[in-house]
Order: sequence, then structure tokens, then C-alpha cells
Amino acid sequence: MGLDYSYTQPSASEDYGLGDSADSGYSQTDAEFEAAILMDQAEIEASRVQYPPQPEVEFGFPRECYCGGEPLLATSVTRNDPGRRYYTCRNVEDGDCHVWKWWDVAVMEEVRAMGTQVCQLSDKVDHLASLSDYESEVNQY
Repeated sequence: MGLDYSYTQPSASEDYGLGDSADSGYSQTDAEFEAAILMDQAEIEASRVQYPPQPEVEFGFPRECYCGGEPLLATSVTRNDPGRRYYTCRNVEDGDCHVWKWWDVAVMEEVRAMGTQVCQLSDKVDHLASLSDYESEVNQY
């Protein structure tokens, strides 16, 4: 055994790999350096495109891409899913966020939604039919 696992805090004077400022030509003060980092972060945040949430893309067949474009149906050429169809966008090469969804997943979501709607309509029809039967019985007496 006898291994020493002690740890000490680094001192404030250590420069963490930046090298001596005289050697590296780095002459910015800490405040200037932090200001430059904050400016870079602000530029990155300003350049980010934020698309509003679009539930029509998330469920069932996509009707519109996040960028506003029309979704296209494409065929996979990967080794894992050759020939499998999926939705994508013609602007996919620009690096922004675009729709991408397997076609068969979209079909199953749509079929489930239609099944739910059929059940709800069937319940309504049954309810209306029972009301109609009750009213006809009441009118007979």
C-alpha cells in the first residue's frame, strides 16, 4: 500500500499552460481577456437560430420543417437501414436544425391517432343512440 493520495489546491500564481506572457507575446490583462471571451460568447449566442416549437413536425407526418421549408421523402442508403424511407428537408446541408423522421414511425403515429378518433366518435354515436332510445321510450308513455 503506502500510496500517497493527497491533493493540494493550485496557487493563484500558476498560469495553467498559457506560458509566460513575455515569452508568448500575450499581453492582455485578465479583465481584457475575460471581456474578449464574453464578446465571443455574445456573438455565438446572437448567431444561433432559434426556431419556434412546431408540434406538426413532432407528431405524425411532418407538414413543415423547422426552417419553414417543405419536408421531402428520401431513402436511406446506410448499411443499417438500406432502403428505409424518411422525411428530411432540402435545406439540410446548411447546418441548422431540420426535420428528420422515419416514414414508418410517422405512419404508425397517424394510425394510432385515427384509432383514437374512431373510438371517440364511436362513443359519441353510442351515447347519442342511447339518448334517442330513451326519448322514444318516454314519448310512448
